[in-house]
Amino acid sequence: MTLKETLAETVPLAFDAVLTLVLTLVGLSAELSGLNSFGESTALALWFGVMGAVALYGGLILVGRDRLLPRVRAL
Repeated sequence: MTLKETLAETVPLAFDAVLTLVLTLVGLSAELSGLNSFGESTALALWFGVMGAVALYGGLILVGRDRLLPRVRAL
């Protein structure tokens, strides 16, 4: 296996892993911000909650399960 072949397999895997991690952390941060601002502004707390759920769905389901997991299993 050459260096180009190794990089061609490793770079997309690493990108998906980092993207999964970032989206999950952003989602968790938004959810925690929503919980912290719930007493002050209900609308803002709901917005944070929805955006956190969207980011978590994107990180865990769309990227993590549908893109990253098949690549890891193929190794």
